[in-house]
Amino acid sequence: MSAALQGLHPAPGRLRRSLRLAGLCLVLAIVALFDASLMTTSETQRYTHDFDDSVARREPAVAAIFAADPALRDTMLRETKLAYDEGGWTAATARFQEMKRQLIQAYAGDDTTLACAAAWVQIARDLLPTPALCRAYLQGDYSDPELQRRMTISDAPCTRAVIDGGRRRAAGEHPKLMSDAEFDDAYKRGFDGPTPLSAEEKAAFLDPHADDRLICRASLKLEENYLNLPRGQAALYARTEISARREPVPLNAILPSAPSPASFHCAEAGTIFTLSMEQRDGRPITWTSLGQSGWDCRVRSSATSRQYLSEGNDRTNPIRMLWPLGVGKTADISGYTTNYATETHRFAVTSYLSYWLPIGWVKAYAIDDTASVGGQVRYIMTHYWSPDLGFKIGQRTQVKSGGWPDNTAPDWQLIALQPPLRPSPGSMNPRRKRRGFGGPARLPNLP
Repeated sequence: MSAALQGLHPAPGRLRRSLRLAGLCLVLAIVALFDASLMTTSETQRYTHDFDDSVARREPAVAAIFAADPALRDTMLRETKLAYDEGGWTAATARFQEMKRQLIQAYAGDDTTLACAAAWVQIARDLLPTPALCRAYLQGDYSDPELQRRMTISDAPCTRAVIDGGRRRAAGEHPKLMSDAEFDDAYKRGFDGPTPLSAEEKAAFLDPHADDRLICRASLKLEENYLNLPRGQAALYARTEISARREPVPLNAILPSAPSPASFHCAEAGTIFTLSMEQRDGRPITWTSLGQSGWDCRVRSSATSRQYLSEGNDRTNPIRMLWPLGVGKTADISGYTTNYATETHRFAVTSYLSYWLPIGWVKAYAIDDTASVGGQVRYIMTHYWSPDLGFKIGQRTQVKSGGWPDNTAPDWQLIALQPPLRPSPGSMNPRRKRRGFGGPARLPNLP
């Protein structure tokens, strides 16, 4: 046997050293796994302690229900822990409140159910003079201190509903709810109730960018119409609505609230973007930036009442879910269509490239929104987001099945950009201004 081949077989001493090293590695691996197991157990125990302590201090009515129904407590503990792992205490709290309504309050009787519903409607009524706050309330964003203060109004009647629901649940009763068909029929009849909604108000429910004041007024009318149903029907509707069977909130779409990072910004207020789409009069559509609102960029469209550039609120805004943007990142959300089919959206950052536009070369991320209904892909909508401009530079849609998506604009891209107009330095000098020099910049003829 050649010396080269002999080198492939370790000497006996070397073999013993190799075996000892392998054994040491195995022991270290076992110890690491054991430590990880202890860490996981410790974290679970800490969460369990914090969960029980928080419920006892903040939700004494629910704590009493848990004492009589340990299985319910275990279910809510397990589900909120999953939410906590996804998004911290903000996510866990959102999940807890959702499950409290679904699993406890939905069991309440007619009187307590309607009293709680009336208290929440009163909050919306009081918020009409502050449309932005009203819309946040309607969308379930209760982070504003003023909202939290106002919501204390609903604590007493809604706590009574929770206690009543817990008692009925412990007695073995089942919540009286509408069927999907009954709920859908009641929902539609609410638009033409004692205080009918105008055509503009009805259309606002189909436009996620409708004016805050309009959507708040329309929502309040709708809820008041439901409360004016015959008492038994009104209670059935309210219980079915709070049970949230039709609109489950996916855990991976619940994110902790946080201020927008410094790296995220929208186009400066006053910037005018011209799109490759035309209005009915043939002139190009323009969007004027109104500045930043949390994770969204507000715009004023020359063609519609559109107010927001991105879809959704903080929990469903793809930019929010995928930030900081990076190729390969994904996020999923889901819900139900009006026909009760499951609709899912998978957002994926597919590329970061340079795009040529009439305004020049622009760097942008391509974010695909793959929409599926009932497991079948309906369309893929690609949003092109430029971090440098703080603006979308275009949108493309590929229809995979069915027709063009509802409420979706044709494909477009930016064709012009005008920065905010500022007065020239001379306009600040009254003497020069009187002589006719350096006056304020003239506004263009906007459509």
